[in-house]
Amino acid sequence: MFSIIVAADINNGIGKNGKLPWNIPDDLRIFRTITTNSTVIMGRKTWESLPVKPLKNRHNIVISNTLDLLDGAVVCKDLEKALQISDSSNDIFIIGGSKLYNEGMSHYKCRDIIITRIYKDFECDTFINKFPLDFIHIYSSDIKSIDDLKYVNQIWTKVT
Repeated sequence: MFSIIVAADINNGIGKNGKLPWNIPDDLRIFRTITTNSTVIMGRKTWESLPVKPLKNRHNIVISNTLDLLDGAVVCKDLEKALQISDSSNDIFIIGGSKLYNEGMSHYKCRDIIITRIYKDFECDTFINKFPLDFIHIYSSDIKSIDDLKYVNQIWTKVT
């Protein structure tokens, strides 16, 4: 089983030119807290966008058809292979990008979607799909704000 962890604006935008279009330190802190000592699976573009590689205190797996070897990460050709080699004693998270998020949401082993929902429309060129109907909302934090941004942390879980 694995979970998805993502931040998205009100239109499911998640990025612009390979970067996050917002700066929410609390979201990054939550991401770090949740994913530390776990396995993180990401696409090549997400790997390339990381300011520090690999993500510290995590087992990094990158899905790519063009990369072969990376310092500090295992490379796999697809999500199935990444899940096979993941350390089953750790939590597993898909951390981006959009293609992998969208594939993961419809995968039978996806358990939860952990999302920071930002209540603003950003100019984005990368989006996630709407959540499948077999996911239900089970948790929302209080509304938080930084500068002019309002956001909540939510958990959606798959109903079986």
